[in-house]
Amino acid sequence: MRARYQVVFFLILIVSFGCVLAEAQYVADTKFERELLWVINDMRAKAGLPPLIPDPRLQQAALKHLAEFATEGGEFSDQYHGEPSLLDRIAAAKLPCTSAGEVLLKPPDTMTDEPHRIAEALQTKQSQAVILNPRYSTVGLAVAHSDFYIYAVGNLTNSSRAMPIDWAEKLAATGLKQRLKAKNLPPFQVTFKKKLRQLACEAARNDSLEAGINTTTAEESFVYTTADPDHADLLDAIASRQSRSAIQNREIYLGACFAASKSFPEGRYWFVVWLVNPHG
Repeated sequence: MRARYQVVFFLILIVSFGCVLAEAQYVADTKFERELLWVINDMRAKAGLPPLIPDPRLQQAALKHLAEFATEGGEFSDQYHGEPSLLDRIAAAKLPCTSAGEVLLKPPDTMTDEPHRIAEALQTKQSQAVILNPRYSTVGLAVAHSDFYIYAVGNLTNSSRAMPIDWAEKLAATGLKQRLKAKNLPPFQVTFKKKLRQLACEAARNDSLEAGINTTTAEESFVYTTADPDHADLLDAIASRQSRSAIQNREIYLGACFAASKSFPEGRYWFVVWLVNPHG
């Protein structure tokens, strides 16, 4: 096993996948996939790390190694005979990165019915060293299982699609400004609040849109989520709760958090919005 790669053995799963490998039928389990991704990102959240973001290009690299893994009968290796190296596989998928790690596992197929055992299986120092590596931010997950075993591969890199939280907040505010101007509505004063960032993260931890509600400072408050702040429509989010006339001359307190939840194990931007009347 090459020293430049961190390779450990634990269970990891991907998006829907079905294929024939080594003359046997291998199928995916979408529900178990989400459970696995949730467990892994929950471990990172408890360690103060952002969630790993699935990337389809990295997934393709993992799928290629999965085919070799299953064909070789589950013999653990980061590079089989005649196969490109991990970094070469990732480069072929056109995903730039400067470091990468890989994880493999071949557990009994019965584990698909017991996803809670994943958390226990990932408590080893080796697996945590990879999963909790702060350099890694993107993941490509691949799994196939037969009647007896699960063959699983996970590729982790430091190439991330997630943007800094302050960027996400500014994008949401800029989009709101542009929409107000296009509709000839007066501009809002947007103030970014660290307290609301904390409430947004709390909403993600609770997997709830009810967190962040304030009845003293804010006249109206709500939580909303989006996968892409650049295309999120904050005005529509506000207008869905109030009439157009009622949202004029308002000040907005805004805070965001990127985090995984049970409903969104791949990670989402969570926004807490407080609408404040500056004139009391």
